Amino acid sequence: MDSVSQDAYLAVNDREKMCATSLTQLRIALTASWTARTASPLVAWTPHNPSSGQCAVSALVLQDYCGGEICRCVVAGTPHYFNRIDDQVVDSTAAQFGTVAIDYDTSTVRSRQRILRHADTRRRYELLKGQVERFLVELDAVAQAIGRVDYGHMGKDCLRDQTIWFGDTNSIVIVGEAPARTGWVKSGVAWHDTAGKLLPSGIIMQKLLAILGKELLAVTFIEAIKCFPSDRRYLKDLAALYRPTLTQQLRILNPKLILTMGAIPTQALIEEPFRRLSDVVGRRYAMGESVVIPIFHPSPISPRGYRDNVPIFEMIQRKMWEETP
Repeated sequence: MDSVSQDAYLAVNDREKMCATSLTQLRIALTASWTARTASPLVAWTPHNPSSGQCAVSALVLQDYCGGEICRCVVAGTPHYFNRIDDQVVDSTAAQFGTVAIDYDTSTVRSRQRILRHADTRRRYELLKGQVERFLVELDAVAQAIGRVDYGHMGKDCLRDQTIWFGDTNSIVIVGEAPARTGWVKSGVAWHDTAGKLLPSGIIMQKLLAILGKELLAVTFIEAIKCFPSDRRYLKDLAALYRPTLTQQLRILNPKLILTMGAIPTQALIEEPFRRLSDVVGRRYAMGESVVIPIFHPSPISPRGYRDNVPIFEMIQRKMWEETP
């Protein structure tokens, strides 16, 4: 291993981030960090296919954090790199091939030295590594800021270290209201209770996301309030208190689409005042490079939770989400 790549490899591992940083979070960090400058010059990179041409440098960065092997196979005549970690295939850029099958069994192991012998690959790797590092550092800084919020008598138990469920990508982020004692911050899995059962709101959201061709747990989930509210009458004030950290998290994740579930997260993210949620649901609001669309809370006790959300999701699917370049 040459000195530059070895130093980079050891520097990350010496910080003991391998075990502390989940693969899912790293995948989100990679997705947020891919640009035309980190893509192979041999492909015509577009933001509509962000993983295109990113396989070698992404595999190198994942190895920095998680160890394992880097493997190479051929997909539709194109060399493709992926990771094998603890005997499991981890392919952070498989989406670039769409529905084309990838035969991982025909792969061979490639050393870092061999991959990094090309100056352009080394340059793109260093760039991507730095961007991923900044992404993770910025998220950690927001977590620290969450821990400093003084919610007083309005809340209990700050959730600084568990405020984001990382889906497969950060293209869509769903913003909920506040954590529940029996919800995902206790179970460890979004939309599931402590017994591992899918919550009623999760059942409805699963049906709605199916309209977009998305799996429930593949979509990133975040809540406007970062503590357990001591009483529901404090929800609006708590959401205002946590608004700066929520907007910082969304800025870092930089999704294409933000769905706000109900009035509380909607009030936290859109500037337009409203008397009734129905006045703003389904409308598009700009937030940086993202689009915010309020939706009804997918509650099973309200017919609007599914019935009136269906046209909104159909509109998203038809007009913006599945747009082709």
